Amino acid sequence: MSLTVFPAEQRAVIHGVSWQSYQSLLADWSEHRKRLTYDRGALEIMAPSGEHENLKGLIGRLIETFTYAALGVPEVWRHDGDRLVASRLQDDGSYAEVERSSVFAELHLADLERFLDQRDALDETELAWRFRAWVRERFPQA
Repeated sequence: MSLTVFPAEQRAVIHGVSWQSYQSLLADWSEHRKRLTYDRGALEIMAPSGEHENLKGLIGRLIETFTYAALGVPEVWRHDGDRLVASRLQDDGSYAEVERSSVFAELHLADLERFLDQRDALDETELAWRFRAWVRERFPQA
């Protein structure tokens, strides 16, 4: 068995580990905040740091943005944890944040955000019903 340690990444790779040993570790460490991966005798043990998780999220967002831009998706909406953000594809292939959707021009993001802010207090069905009632009241022609 050999061990390779990556201290900056808080991970180690152990080579020559049996499948049975991996299964035992999975059962024993099910409550720990460690990630175990196994590939043909190589066991990787990782304790993700906050920085790792932030980078993982950022990489995901960058790849998502690249994919949307490559496909020519004209507008992307996302919630950044605090607020709803709409971004429009620019001529240079980048996305710029916009106040209003070009697709749903009558719908202000702040209005939609008010409903999203209630997601902890209401279940999804109740929230959808309230939003539907608001749309019917605000936009009777819809």
